[in-house]
Amino acid sequence: MSLNKTQIESFLERNGYGLEKHRATMDALRTRFNTYKRQLKAANLYQPTDDTHIVTIVLCEEIQMRAFMDIETKGTLMKVSRIGKVMQKNHSISTFYQMSKMILEVSKKLGLSPLDRMELKVAQEETDGMND
Repeated sequence: MSLNKTQIESFLERNGYGLEKHRATMDALRTRFNTYKRQLKAANLYQPTDDTHIVTIVLCEEIQMRAFMDIETKGTLMKVSRIGKVMQKNHSISTFYQMSKMILEVSKKLGLSPLDRMELKVAQEETDGMND
């Protein structure tokens, strides 16, 4: 699965999004997707079935960034009543946390964390520097 420009435009149009308004976001997502794919290929970790995981990571990162921006602009507590006396935790905090967990889980599936990369490698012989 690849982020095809025609498919993206069709999806946005069917769901009522303005193409020009969201083109920059979709271009950024596509660029990030292609970057991750290149990095995995360079490390010989890429499999064609990894595309779904890469898309998941890219979209989770986008949602995480939007949640972070919402927290930055509105703060950690939000007013939930008209008179402003009732405060509640910003829901974007939960979203940020959930996306962080999802990114970590999917990254593990792709072997992107240092620990996962160590587990993927076959045990190599250690040399002590002495000729036997």
